[in-house]
Amino acid sequence: TDEEASAHVGVTIEDGDLCPRFTARWFAEVANGSSPDWMQRRLVAAGMRPISAVVDVTNYVMHELGQPMHAYDADTVPDGQIVVRRARTGETLETIDHERRTLDEGMLVIADGSRAIGLAGIMGGAETEVTPATTRVILESAVFHGPTIRNTARRLGLRSEASLIAEITGASVARGIVDNDPEPQPRRVVRGDVARTERLLGIPVEVGHMGELLRPLEFEVREVDPAGTWEVAVPPHRLDVVEAVDVAEEFARAHGYPLIPGRLPRAALPPYRPDPSEPRHRVRRIMAGLGLDEVVTHALLSPDDLRRSGYDPTEPGIVRVANPLSEAHVLLRPVLYPSLLAALAENVRQRRLDPWIFEVGKTYHYVPGARQMPLGAETAGKGRFEVWHLGIALLGPATPAAVGSPPRDADVAQLKGLVEALHAALGAPLPGYRPEEPEERHPHLHPGRAARMVDSSGRAYGSLGEVDPRIAAEWGLTGNPVVSAINLPQLLALVPGTMRAAPVPAAQPVDRDLAVVLDQATPVGELLRLVRANAGPMLADARLFDEYRGPQLGAGRVSYAVALRFQPSAAADEKAIEKALNRVRGALVHHLGAEIR
Repeated sequence: TDEEASAHVGVTIEDGDLCPRFTARWFAEVANGSSPDWMQRRLVAAGMRPISAVVDVTNYVMHELGQPMHAYDADTVPDGQIVVRRARTGETLETIDHERRTLDEGMLVIADGSRAIGLAGIMGGAETEVTPATTRVILESAVFHGPTIRNTARRLGLRSEASLIAEITGASVARGIVDNDPEPQPRRVVRGDVARTERLLGIPVEVGHMGELLRPLEFEVREVDPAGTWEVAVPPHRLDVVEAVDVAEEFARAHGYPLIPGRLPRAALPPYRPDPSEPRHRVRRIMAGLGLDEVVTHALLSPDDLRRSGYDPTEPGIVRVANPLSEAHVLLRPVLYPSLLAALAENVRQRRLDPWIFEVGKTYHYVPGARQMPLGAETAGKGRFEVWHLGIALLGPATPAAVGSPPRDADVAQLKGLVEALHAALGAPLPGYRPEEPEERHPHLHPGRAARMVDSSGRAYGSLGEVDPRIAAEWGLTGNPVVSAINLPQLLALVPGTMRAAPVPAAQPVDRDLAVVLDQATPVGELLRLVRANAGPMLADARLFDEYRGPQLGAGRVSYAVALRFQPSAAADEKAIEKALNRVRGALVHHLGAEIR
């Protein structure tokens, strides 16, 4: 017919990113009977059920050329106006399988002026379905992009398909194509290399051979450098070829899939990757070797568990379970202490009054809008973080009472000994200690019998101390339980990457004593930290061995005596030892206002 298709069909695209190309043709005087037997046989062989001439042609073209198409009964589309838009939330559509579906804004639909008439690239609507009574047809062929439509179809010329419909159905075809993007587009250039193409296809590849096979498909191939890099200019209608793997697929099709021999892959094995959990297992082995029993507790707590441990369960940084299975499993634990105290309490209920336990477990935190993760944290996304911790809890004596050997209940000194033994076994430097500041105090610890563990730079990575008697009473614990928690990633970061073995020194160790007078509010841990940080590599040990308070020193002053052992590499290192002592004295005077005696 001499009529223009644009006189019967209009197309409006509201979201060009999701539909870069939409074409349509219009047919009149359609006799939508049965398709020819040869076409029906081909469709059945492809696993499809023949329906009618128009529908069978669209399905045949889809299987033959890889281009999805859809036909609409033109009489059911008011004024032939088609709108490609996002679905509206709550909008419904009865598809051709006669299922009514509820749509949302994540879906792209084909619509008329008032309603959705098809899911773009997926399925048409029942109200515009082609039937045996259909006499006028709108044929759509489009390229779609979007979250629900992936690997979009290639664009094809539609003249042969239109003539096929006309031939089979006896329809008259309106002249021209309604096309939202009729102008030719610049060629897209895709770059790749021969080595990767050969790995993908499993056959030898030459750039010249690629050009011979792809040139009939309107691809332009050139070699960029002798190393095997190639560039391909993609024809404008091939919107599906965007990466090097797409070009490799086209080359394989042109080469012929049956000509590609089957073989087992010869991929290089990846290099050895150490087990990321091995450092945590090492900590477990060390703690078990120190005589402690490992416990594995639940990561989910009840609000009462936190409250009994001195923590506020309504804190905004606590991760809450949306659908808890029980009241005892409502919160993800932000600290290990409630789990450790609950384990001690269970042992006491079972009449085991001397539990020395440890746990390696995660704590969970919610920090919305955080630009930087907490130290040692692993992100779980959306401001949620997980941190591995080592928790230690001691109650009662390490060994039972015996004749002539009264039991000694666990105390902070024994807890410090276990913590320092762990550091020594790992090869990490011994921690320093400082009292907790009021704003960082752990509510479950005794205010005067708790400390923070710090590294040589003064950064805290753990805590230890005696449990507050009120908290212990809340859990039904007798005696004076002591607990500790250490940030494992921070502790393991202190472990040197390589352990070096040193020969037995030829020189004898050199012992020196250092006496200093300090303000009595100065923590001993800070004194020892500064000594170790400034004494240099020859320092083998530093320990406090005496403390004196008296009127000679003045009110609020205390004298500490520290025993230092240096291990020189040669007997003539006395001057180096004296220089190390001078550095220590200078640091104590500068940082602590110490008086050297």
